[in-house]
Amino acid sequence: MNPSNRAHASACFAQVRLPLLAIATAALAGPTAFAQANATPAPNKSETVTLSPFEVSTAKDTGYGALNSTSITAFNMQLLKTPVAADIFTEEFMRDVAATTVEDLLNGYGAGVGQVFPTPDSNSNDNQPGDRVGIGPIGSRGVAGSFTRRNGFVASASSANYTDMFDMERVEMIKGANALLYGSSGAGGVVNTSSKMARFGRDGRPLVTTTISSRNDQFGSRRWMLDANYGLKNLAYRFVVLNEDLSYRRLFIGAKTHAFYGTIAARLPFDTTVRLTGRRSDNNRILNTTVGDLGFTNATRDPRHNFALQYLLATNQAGATNPKTGAPFPAGAIANGRMSWDNASSWAGWAQEEDVDGENYTLSVDSNSTRWLAVSLGAMFDRSVSQRGVGVTALLAPRAFNAANPYDDWANGSTFAMNRNNDANAGRRIAYRGSAVVTTELFRGRAKSQTVLGYDLSFGPGVNGGQVNYRYYESDGNFRLYDRTNPRPAPAGGVSGADAIGRILMPTLYWPVGGGALKTPYFRPGSRRVTVDGRNYVLEIQNPRNANWETPLNPLGLLTLVPGYAGIGGANLGNYADSAKNSGLYAANYTRWFDDRLTTLVGLRLSKSFTRAPNTVATGTQGWNDVDRQSN
Repeated sequence: MNPSNRAHASACFAQVRLPLLAIATAALAGPTAFAQANATPAPNKSETVTLSPFEVSTAKDTGYGALNSTSITAFNMQLLKTPVAADIFTEEFMRDVAATTVEDLLNGYGAGVGQVFPTPDSNSNDNQPGDRVGIGPIGSRGVAGSFTRRNGFVASASSANYTDMFDMERVEMIKGANALLYGSSGAGGVVNTSSKMARFGRDGRPLVTTTISSRNDQFGSRRWMLDANYGLKNLAYRFVVLNEDLSYRRLFIGAKTHAFYGTIAARLPFDTTVRLTGRRSDNNRILNTTVGDLGFTNATRDPRHNFALQYLLATNQAGATNPKTGAPFPAGAIANGRMSWDNASSWAGWAQEEDVDGENYTLSVDSNSTRWLAVSLGAMFDRSVSQRGVGVTALLAPRAFNAANPYDDWANGSTFAMNRNNDANAGRRIAYRGSAVVTTELFRGRAKSQTVLGYDLSFGPGVNGGQVNYRYYESDGNFRLYDRTNPRPAPAGGVSGADAIGRILMPTLYWPVGGGALKTPYFRPGSRRVTVDGRNYVLEIQNPRNANWETPLNPLGLLTLVPGYAGIGGANLGNYADSAKNSGLYAANYTRWFDDRLTTLVGLRLSKSFTRAPNTVATGTQGWNDVDRQSN
């Protein structure tokens, strides 16, 4: 089993459950309140609540064993009597194993379950804790499944690498074809997570709980979380606050996460329950350096030219002497002998930084007004915005051995360019669903049957995402961009080096690292305005769009598709230009026969998907590329 990316060997975990609100309320009320709290009220038939078939029942769960699930057919089912292969992880289990992400939980404890890399060839090298591998589907039994869902909806993760479970109380892996409810999920099944619910009070008493947890490890990581619930008979709310500073063995690589989750629930007439949830998160992390090579002008300057830093460490070629020949390397020890396994992937510092901001809101209405019919309606809005620095050059030998290096010392360089929304996690998602469950008894009670009919509809990013490339361009003293309408004055260099619309790209910036890797060179990627060596620069979209440039073959009005401007380069699929629409109609029947001696589960789903992508290349023959699929 691979080491967990997040749970470290010497991690310390502490948790305290504090009924703070209850203690404070009782203290203010005096001794009478304590006496009333200890009294056991008589049952009141008017307070009897009919359990919703859309809400999983955990009252009979024993230890870590979850006995029920709603992820298989959208209504509550007994797992022991269901012909389905599934892994169900409860909140107690997740807490006790100190797992904090869905990926670590399934990689470590799922039976034959693990994360499927989106690009296996390149991702096979990203095997250290903290490496960025991107969000990929979870697989089972060697085949890929679907992306992780939240309360049945496809939602963004808290980062581009993992899905934090700070606001989840249940993770369910439904394997194989049993995941029919969710449409085309792949033979590997589907993972559905359940967000924490606000719990109502019972027996005339408020339900007040507060949990504070803290976690530290040997690398300096700190994670603390506050989880509080206050529930009355017909109204309840719950909120969770997360603050995490995550560090790993390797220098600089880590993340800071700030997140908040809140939910409110209300019981209405006709056995109807309304639940509203909201989550906001900000994840800012320094990634492993993606360009890990050593750079000389050519191999004649030093035979280690273009070799990976980790390879040179593994073969003892990072020092001053060639281990094969015993002769000294022309450039001496790499980084003046300061390179090690702890910093070989850290030379970019925050030039390899990624920031992911996300928000998710769901609304559900469950009604159980009759004994035989229950109805559930739900909606979700989800949005995730990411930006990531493009990284650095190869680790450059001193100027005498690498003409591109302006220093007489080892150096790194970067354009500090930034890509926005260049992963599958980013984008806006809107989804709706509705289902009805009919409960009946057949053959004089010998068969007890539940049938669900449902429909779902979702809108989200298409296959190409919404990537937008940004670059830094020179500007005047008021940070007004130099272009054709505002050309750079001749004393400042004139239009020398300008692109087709008169912009002057900021050159690659270099900094010495002979004394060790630098965490914060120059400025943070994504800064809107910067000043370097007395010149001002602004961050601008590399490939601008304009409605005046729109044509049948250039529906977005991209500058690169205007004749004469192809050299501008860069992607610009912002404002949700690439989109997808998915819908499905499904039905399932679960029947228990002859006092549960036999159970059957059958289902059918009809799915439709539509994707629309704009033309972005000069050789395109149609403005929009539409793909319409139907499956069952």
